[in-house]
Amino acid sequence: MNKLILAVSIALSFLEPVSAADADSDYAAIYPLAHNMGETPEGAAYESVFSQAFARPMQSVLQDCTKGTQAPYIVNVVFVIAADGTTQRIVPAPGQPVSACVAAKLKSLKLPPPPKPNWMVAVNINIKE
Repeated sequence: MNKLILAVSIALSFLEPVSAADADSDYAAIYPLAHNMGETPEGAAYESVFSQAFARPMQSVLQDCTKGTQAPYIVNVVFVIAADGTTQRIVPAPGQPVSACVAAKLKSLKLPPPPKPNWMVAVNINIKE
């Protein structure tokens, strides 16, 4: 699995704060916004700390969520993070069982406090082998 994790390509994107109603939008509405805002100065700064906190739990969850299956795996989720770093919600892409599993298993993940409340991070992982 260590080789597998090395082959993972993670794209992290960040979104400025949104209202709770916006955070309840479906993946199709949330992801493009997060992706488009991914190059903000705040997003670039938060990417490093998010990645460090996210890497180890994600590796463990990927092992569980892909057990008994074969690659390729695609994981597309959007994290909605509270001001204190609490994961408020993880929205998985529809039709992706591994994404749904990852979202369910990481729902209690404590992350570093983001620059602003209701911060969103889009995570895209493609594992080919």
